[in-house]
Amino acid sequence: MFRVQKQEQDKITRTRSGVSLHNLNPIILNINHLKINAYLNRYLIKPIEDIFYPPVCFFCNLYLPAKRKIICSSCWKKLPRFGPVKTSKNNLSTRIYLLYKFNDTVRQLIHLFKYRRFLTLAQYFAEEIIKTYPYLSENNYSYIIAVPLHKTRLRERGFNQSQLLASYIGKYINVSVPDNILVRNRYTISQTMLDKNERCGNVANAFECNIDLKGKKILLIDDIITTGNTIKECLKVLKKSNMECADILAIAGMEKTVFYKNN
Repeated sequence: MFRVQKQEQDKITRTRSGVSLHNLNPIILNINHLKINAYLNRYLIKPIEDIFYPPVCFFCNLYLPAKRKIICSSCWKKLPRFGPVKTSKNNLSTRIYLLYKFNDTVRQLIHLFKYRRFLTLAQYFAEEIIKTYPYLSENNYSYIIAVPLHKTRLRERGFNQSQLLASYIGKYINVSVPDNILVRNRYTISQTMLDKNERCGNVANAFECNIDLKGKKILLIDDIITTGNTIKECLKVLKKSNMECADILAIAGMEKTVFYKNN
């Protein structure tokens, strides 16, 4: 009888929190298994793979050094740079920081970043932006805000490329990067599939802002600026929320874009 009572007491102890330790065992084992696999992949499998199949640059096929990924330093330096900071000709923003001119190589890099999850590129882009525009930290931004994805697109892709880029830049210049101020309130198809007129209607009224931004200075970040319709819609919403002013930053942009023309 005492043995039965002890077994019952043990059962109560195990389930007092509402979860049986017996049920947790497979979970714990699975977590440990994943950790072991990650360790083996990093310190055993990956080094062996690199010996027999050394990583090469996507663009010139030269072998990459140990600390370099995706693109070699030589190809990286050849990416077409934008000139001085652009000054916007609309009344919603002041300066536009563009890193690269949008060409085929830059397009491929951004494609690798967005759709094939080569996330190291976010760090590369952010580091290059800080080298190119070292005075960003002197602009006293209240927030860095990334152009948001709709929750459906975010679930499909698994991450917001602009938010990831913004998080790196925020760390470098010590500015908060909230992800809940600007929200995309409806699903829109990719702008790349549309012509100039369709792009404008596609993103119209697609964003909303959740807080009062009175007196706030914003750095708004996107990956690419072409016609500028997405950025303009975001700026309109932020302005309605009493934003003081905003600068714009993107990895790449077109040589000529509607965004620079008077509205």
